[in-house]
Amino acid sequence: MNSKRCSVELLDGTFQVQQREWLRVLQTLWRSPNMPLLLLDSSPWPFGLENISEIIAEASSTPAHSIRWRPPSGGGRWKLLPSQPWPATKVLVGGDAPREVRVWAFGLHATLASEPESVWREILAASGWRISVEMVLARNYCNLLGRCTENLPLVELLKRHLLPSALALNELNKFPHFSAAETLEKEFQSLAQVESGIRRAHILMCSEPPFFCQMFRGLGKPIFGYIGNPFGAYLRPGHPQENFYKVFRDELVVNPRNSFACMSPYLGALIYWHSGVHVPVVRPLGLYTGASYQPLSAGRFSRSILVTKSIFVPVDLAMVLNDFVAALRKLEEKALVPLKLWESNHTLFANLKQLSDPSWSNWARHTAAVFLPYDPQQMVFYELYSMGVPLLVPHESLLPFLIRLGYTNLQEFRYQSPGWEVPREARTKVSLEGGAEVCAIQVCTKFKSVLRSLRQVDILSLETGGGYSCD
Repeated sequence: MNSKRCSVELLDGTFQVQQREWLRVLQTLWRSPNMPLLLLDSSPWPFGLENISEIIAEASSTPAHSIRWRPPSGGGRWKLLPSQPWPATKVLVGGDAPREVRVWAFGLHATLASEPESVWREILAASGWRISVEMVLARNYCNLLGRCTENLPLVELLKRHLLPSALALNELNKFPHFSAAETLEKEFQSLAQVESGIRRAHILMCSEPPFFCQMFRGLGKPIFGYIGNPFGAYLRPGHPQENFYKVFRDELVVNPRNSFACMSPYLGALIYWHSGVHVPVVRPLGLYTGASYQPLSAGRFSRSILVTKSIFVPVDLAMVLNDFVAALRKLEEKALVPLKLWESNHTLFANLKQLSDPSWSNWARHTAAVFLPYDPQQMVFYELYSMGVPLLVPHESLLPFLIRLGYTNLQEFRYQSPGWEVPREARTKVSLEGGAEVCAIQVCTKFKSVLRSLRQVDILSLETGGGYSCD
């Protein structure tokens, strides 16, 4: 009897050890930066991501690990925070009123800075006013716009202080940051005193990084900030971030001459978490692209589908999709499937970053686009959407795999303004959803559902029809 009890206890102990090892392996696969489980739902295996998440949740006794888990309070869906009203705008009238508004913009992301400019031009076009924006742009996408700065003193300033790549705390990401934010601000202030563009400007505009808004203090000009990055972007963890959040809360926002907006509710929630300030959300319109949906109707590329870049997926998904289409075509040929019923349908997937013609007008010639997010908000989504290009987006269950390593979600940005804490009643879980509620968008979980949606749905009808799930 004793020997049997010992045997049962030994087997039970061995099973528990094995169970812990299995759990460790599953969690490693789940959290791996290479995302080995990302394509699981498209594979022939009889289980998917939801099954894996349920196993991990049960084995670890942590229900929150399940994809289907929602917190008992609030339902687990993001609710828009009440926004503060826009500051009143004073308009000069009379014969002496200037008919031109001059803006001096300083930033590191050209399309983010171009968004407010393009909207302002549309608004003022019929009023007899005009707006001129002098952009001091460096780094990201300024070549595409042909507006890279020639302001050498400011270029040299950034070269001295901007480290383009630093390893994040998770030892996976690399991100840019300023070596000494306080020194950068002092040197910028010295240059600003003799900068003719600043002297002529009526408004100073900051975008990426938001910290540049702080550097405009003391220049005697109204400040407008359009935020599309983590609020503490380019700032080192700790005091540099905390100081900026405090300055934003106590100085920049309380000045009635200043105005700020951000490009997504997710960023609005983060800014509130960091600083306690409700910043209005103004989603990008992408008017600066000047392109509209005009898919090719004939030729080899008439069924060409764009695939946006994904930073953390280790494989070229356009290539994987093309291999899938080629294999499916062979099976359909072998099975003598009538040509009009082919799901492969001569579809060709093209990597957006490998296009020989990277212009926005060329983007608009593609039949549709597969959007692969790597951050909760990206300008490319709004650019494609504004063109009217039908979008195929991942299902909500796949989003954590795609965005969890994104710039916005780094541990480096866990700091808050000193003395500020989010009230308990305002806390809620942010969930990214809503793609299927917007026209010209379909939500997909599997490669095959992407092709099926392209065959069974008149893709042109998506321009006016509501989106829906094609799981």
